[in-house]
Amino acid sequence: MGDSSFLIKRHWEIVSAVPLLLLFAAVVAFVQYTASVLALPGEWNGFEGIMLFAADRLFSGEPLYSSPSDYPFVIFIYPPLYPLLLKPFLWLFGPSLLPARLISVFSVGLVAGCLWHGTRKQTSSPWIPWAVLGLFFGDKALAQWYAIGRVDPLAAGLSVFAVYWVAVRGARGKALALGLGCAFLAAGVKQTGILAVLAILCAVWRERPRKALRPTALTLLALAGIWMLLAVFTRGGWLVHTGWGAQACADRTWGWNLVVPYLKLNAVLLAGAAVATLWRWKEGRANALDIFYALLWVFTIFGIARKGSSYYYFIPVSAIACFLFGYLLLRLREISLKTQQALPLLTGILLLAFQGAAYAKGAYPMPTREDVRIYRAMSEHIAQVEGPVLMDTWYTALLRAQRPILFEPNTYYVLEKAGAFQEEPRRVMLEKLLADIEARRFKEIVAHFVLYLPEVQEAIDRNYEVRALIPMRDISLTYFFHIYVPRELQREELL
Repeated sequence: MGDSSFLIKRHWEIVSAVPLLLLFAAVVAFVQYTASVLALPGEWNGFEGIMLFAADRLFSGEPLYSSPSDYPFVIFIYPPLYPLLLKPFLWLFGPSLLPARLISVFSVGLVAGCLWHGTRKQTSSPWIPWAVLGLFFGDKALAQWYAIGRVDPLAAGLSVFAVYWVAVRGARGKALALGLGCAFLAAGVKQTGILAVLAILCAVWRERPRKALRPTALTLLALAGIWMLLAVFTRGGWLVHTGWGAQACADRTWGWNLVVPYLKLNAVLLAGAAVATLWRWKEGRANALDIFYALLWVFTIFGIARKGSSYYYFIPVSAIACFLFGYLLLRLREISLKTQQALPLLTGILLLAFQGAAYAKGAYPMPTREDVRIYRAMSEHIAQVEGPVLMDTWYTALLRAQRPILFEPNTYYVLEKAGAFQEEPRRVMLEKLLADIEARRFKEIVAHFVLYLPEVQEAIDRNYEVRALIPMRDISLTYFFHIYVPRELQREELL
């Protein structure tokens, strides 16, 4: 027993070398990846360009949620807060993705700060908070999304901060007001931020059941009021766009393709978090974070079963799972110190080592210098084309070249899945596109996915031919850009 006590009390720093090395390796890899993404002038994920285009519409005084019969039309399935946030940066720096990516990095830093503070507050051990951060930054499959300029990191950061603030400060007074305010902002960035609002309200009912009715009623009235104002000021546009987006994403296979690799990679982390959750509820230490964690899993499972899932869920799920795993480590350490047995602490370290070994495999899909070169060459080429260009991605290149974005053909694919073309006059949008293709209005068509409706692809094949294939990569795919140019006039057309 004396040897065990000596190991636990005096030489724990030897054992803690594992999580410290894990953190160091994870942070180095994450910093390298983040720097490479920040240096990339073009989209590393297609939604980055959509966010920038949405901000540009607001900057130009155009409606964010346009009618499908108008040009240009790009479906935008989120509330307007994120493009509103990007609007002043567009005025200051032009069509650059860097501000959106820095906002994402800041949001992830906010989550990391909550994890550090929450874990450090519960234990005197200096290595457990570092282990928690190492777990959060070590998951290469998820951490590759932390620096992407889209709504998910910001919504996750605001949600985690809101719930954590209420968990630490209590569901009352100014702490409750600040927590709900940040949760409302999260919902304004992405609709699923409402889960943070629900988690905070559940915490209010758990802490003060006799006084929970008033804040609950006021919160629900505020949500309903904001919902109605958005519907009125956008003339119902945002409801229509989000409805189409929800229908178009109804793909269970897509959802499982997202969640299964995550579950496999984080099996040890999630198992440890489950044990810690049961432990906290049994001891009466559960708070708003535990409620939020449960709600996230309920809606994740429901989303996968019904239509798909979202990386919004995975970021806060992973963050809170890391926090709970840290709680498991500190409780095992406390048991070791109390019983003078090294086995509980060593068990926790072994679990951490297993998860660290899983994270050590693989690498980030980092943008390379060749990616930057190809993007810049393509951007210069697009700027030199004399006439309209039809593209299904790369909004940044078009905006920088001051070229009008006339169509977004993938939007037509989305609307077809949503059944929007079954109704007139929405089919007017498709008819305009087909007419312009048949008239060979576009000097070039640049496409990286063949997701168009059959009649659209047939019209392109009849009137255009492929002149070049340009290899490109993004965060999850390697593909070719097909550059189409109008076919030469047939002899009978000249006569």
